[in-house]
Amino acid sequence: RMSFSPCEQYLLTCDFRSPRDGPATVLFWSIAESKILRKFTLSFSKPLNENDMPQPNLFKWSYDGKYVAHMTSTSESTSASDLKSNDLIKIYTMPDMKLLDSKSLRTNGVVDFSWSPSDNTISYWAAEEGNTPARVSLISIPSRIELRQKKFI
Repeated sequence: RMSFSPCEQYLLTCDFRSPRDGPATVLFWSIAESKILRKFTLSFSKPLNENDMPQPNLFKWSYDGKYVAHMTSTSESTSASDLKSNDLIKIYTMPDMKLLDSKSLRTNGVVDFSWSPSDNTISYWAAEEGNTPARVSLISIPSRIELRQKKFI
């Protein structure tokens, strides 16, 4: 698989495979310089129920290509038998591929996230966990200010 950034300055390539076959490798390239900016090992999400296959935690571009993000857990795993639920969204700045403000966005129980198509805002939803209701949140990037949150009881 491969994906161009919206600004068409960067390219993501991935040798996507099943978690049973070992970890997949993701490479970020600078197209103009023809060089690798960073290499990652792709982690997998815990399935919502036991019959589902683990889903790859794919990287997603911001609308302008200034950021790229993906979900992960505090104890990263690439093994299908040792999957954890996601509780972090890691946001990287382009072109240096450094973690935004040197820290991840903590989001307990996040199931999925998406970038706004017209602004550097991340929306994510987290499933109900124990006494904590399911919720959807909008977070402004790079300030990390929560613009809105809706809980579902």
